[in-house]
Amino acid sequence: MILNEPTPELSPAEVYQAAHEAAVVVDLSARGLIELKGRSRLELIDRMSTQAVKELAEWQGAATVLTTDIGRIIDRVVLYASDDRVLMLTGEGHADALVKYLRRNIFYNDDLQVTWLGGLLLLGVYGPRAGEMLAEVGLETEALPLHHWRVSSIPIINAQLAPIDPGGGLPRAQKIEAFELFCMIFRADPIAGDGYYLLIEPKNAAQLLTLLSISGFTPIDEETYDYLRIEAGRPRFGRELTLDYIPLEAGLWDDVSFSKACYTCLLYTSPSPRDRTRSRMPSSA
Repeated sequence: MILNEPTPELSPAEVYQAAHEAAVVVDLSARGLIELKGRSRLELIDRMSTQAVKELAEWQGAATVLTTDIGRIIDRVVLYASDDRVLMLTGEGHADALVKYLRRNIFYNDDLQVTWLGGLLLLGVYGPRAGEMLAEVGLETEALPLHHWRVSSIPIINAQLAPIDPGGGLPRAQKIEAFELFCMIFRADPIAGDGYYLLIEPKNAAQLLTLLSISGFTPIDEETYDYLRIEAGRPRFGRELTLDYIPLEAGLWDDVSFSKACYTCLLYTSPSPRDRTRSRMPSSA
């Protein structure tokens, strides 16, 4: 399976059909991943962003929007909480800038360490059968709420066969290697019906991609992904998520808390009664 390149044996119509009837997979490794550690890890993001995230428990997650002091979108990030750290998923190519931004906002009494995690493979899996097909591979997705996450593993057996004996007979296994392929699974914003992120180490990428390929997942390129996410009304960093807009103009109502006490740009994210009907990102559907 080759990701982020057009699938030559399928027409655009067949790829579109696969997205809406089964499941597709795309490489999203250009998105950044930041690790937050320390007792202030959730408190800082809670006071700097639009969503109430201070009480996130282990295995939970939430999307929230970092904004300027006049409410313009810096990035829409997704937080994933564990017992001792928080992972922050950022927009494409934006992790380094956000690390510097977060460090500038750490106060003297905050306990927070911010680290950019690079070199990991992030896959997006979308389509109405995405969860079902991932479960068939061995990655459990049942009862996983939006933005929540878990760790799953798949037993992998690699058998290296000895050269075939010219005199006949079946090839013999010369070397057998068995190991567990560990994968972090995140419930993502649905596109074409459902959505998941898979995060793994690059050394395990070939095995996972082979499993997905033989299990019927269709690889898609960035252009196809863009078409599908626009159709689903999902804004993207650098396109609709820019300093030109506030969160409500990008349709990010679910990522804004209107009940928590105070945070950056509260005044500019408070809607008028008719804003909800006119601020949705248009969908091509």
